[in-house]
Amino acid sequence: MTTRILFVSSVSGIGGAELSLIELIEQLDSSHYRPLLYVEQSGPLVERLTSHGVPVVWGYFPFFRKRNPFAYWRAIMHMQNTIRRRKIDLVQVNCDRAVPISVTAARLAGVPCICYIHDFLRAWYLPDYVKHLNQAQCIIADSKAVAAHCVQAGMRQSLIRVIYESVETRRFVKQLPALHNDTRSDLGLRSDAVVIGIIGKVTENKGHEELLRAFALASVQDSRLQLLVVGDTSMTGNPAFPAHLMETAKELNILQHVIFVGFREDVPMIMSAIDVLAVPSHSEAFGRSAAEALASGIPVIASDTGGLSEVVQHNVTGLLVPPKTIEPLAEAILQLSTNHELRHDMGRRGPASVAKFDVSNHAAEFMRLYADLTGIKAGQITMTSL
Repeated sequence: MTTRILFVSSVSGIGGAELSLIELIEQLDSSHYRPLLYVEQSGPLVERLTSHGVPVVWGYFPFFRKRNPFAYWRAIMHMQNTIRRRKIDLVQVNCDRAVPISVTAARLAGVPCICYIHDFLRAWYLPDYVKHLNQAQCIIADSKAVAAHCVQAGMRQSLIRVIYESVETRRFVKQLPALHNDTRSDLGLRSDAVVIGIIGKVTENKGHEELLRAFALASVQDSRLQLLVVGDTSMTGNPAFPAHLMETAKELNILQHVIFVGFREDVPMIMSAIDVLAVPSHSEAFGRSAAEALASGIPVIASDTGGLSEVVQHNVTGLLVPPKTIEPLAEAILQLSTNHELRHDMGRRGPASVAKFDVSNHAAEFMRLYADLTGIKAGQITMTSL
């Protein structure tokens, strides 16, 4: 029997949460699951999923306004009608903004609703959203740290289940030395440099400024260091921040050692060009880039916060430092930049340490959950527990 799932997202771009959604949908057994995307506007998320044959339903997610509540209730009715007309068996919400409308519409239509929380910030933890989340059938947290934060915010512990963020580990393997050198050349990196990379959204919360200042301290003692900054502000709403970072690098007299390359889709190739990944986030629910680096055999320096400590094992696959600090981060950079054997040993342990986050395990957990909530057993599906 086929299970029809309505995946709901108010976000049309592709960040970590959206990439996880794409990977999950791509892994679902197409003989048993029929995914549909419910989204407000076109964008990269729609383009990626429609290329895989996923139908799109256009919706909208207005906030409730006492002065004009009708738009809010019309949006609920629109989703409820979609659920009934499309014979949806289950609704899965991938963003905070859509929670009130989705949970209410699913409840009115009489189908289960799952809400997947990917971060510590945003509206998930506001009292009104917590009230709606507690009316869902299941709340998924992408790390134990997020699950604990959910409980502290007032979400019912009995509803919360941890399913780690997915990583398509087979995409992240060490490339041949020739490709490694070619990628470095294309990026403007020296072949003999020790390259520290940071990959992801360019925003204050990701610790870019602290990394620049730590890098400045470390580069005084190790002149081989280069810093590669990969990412942009398309999902953050602060387009002026990269210019601020470049000005900071100039003031620190390290601009000649820092390369900003903007958004890149070829993250596996980027990983092959760096020696260490830095994830100096102020807070981090999971840490996808850290897991991808470890899958690539790259050691990680990360803030000891949130889910990062569940991904990076201190002194085993990388180094954990206090968030929002500069000197400990500089010391960690030097510890790895000056010790090739340590970098190699930590990197060698990386792939096995993140095998549990592989997208196949991630999808298997969700398919098991879908069967539990709908009572529809998807045949003899082989599932590997996390």
